[in-house]
Amino acid sequence: MDESYKLGTEGGIVDLLLASYGTGSRIKAIRGDFEAATEHLDERARTGTKLSLPRLMARVDNERIRMGIGDRSEELLRSERATARCHQGRGVARVTADLDENSAIRILLTDPTPARLDLAGHRAAALVQSIAAADRPRAALEATLLHAQCLAVAGQTDQAMHVLAPAAATCARHGLTRPLIDAGPDIVALLRDHCAEHGIVTSSPPLIPGDFLTEILASPRAPRINVGGTS
Repeated sequence: MDESYKLGTEGGIVDLLLASYGTGSRIKAIRGDFEAATEHLDERARTGTKLSLPRLMARVDNERIRMGIGDRSEELLRSERATARCHQGRGVARVTADLDENSAIRILLTDPTPARLDLAGHRAAALVQSIAAADRPRAALEATLLHAQCLAVAGQTDQAMHVLAPAAATCARHGLTRPLIDAGPDIVALLRDHCAEHGIVTSSPPLIPGDFLTEILASPRAPRINVGGTS
């Protein structure tokens, strides 16, 4: 990952840039190296601006919001744009709009008033439905985890687990622990509380194998960060 980062803008198409800068910065943050993560994102922001790559910029904004190092004025502006654009366009334009909407929902969660939490939940549910209709399973998984997070933050833990369980079962079938861990402490807490209430092995559908849950709960988790903060 670091080697591809050294290639800079010569590293290839946007998908490679997303991996080298976006995923790379998240790995740095998980390891506690926020300075390096910020440098990755700053470099990617300059690249996105220089090359006019809106999808890259949308991913930059999303990662910054997750890490709490974004510019609040820019975030709020993007939040307003996202509402109108989320259900428009196809291909790259649609992916970009979905990233913006994901960011906008996360911004709502940073000021958890009842009205904002209700709006976040409704927008997250709508995002799940719109992505599912487009047959994009990985994007649908990410949106579902965000919806579950919205419900959890709002204190609707039963509904949150109802939304989360099928997504967690899908992750278990494919051996994917990172999406659940990277979704943040609210999702991990839901799984932990579920285990505390029902035991580590659950046989009720959808099936979430006990060893899979154990692996998630034992894994190093990204620190709880203020996703709405500024650097």
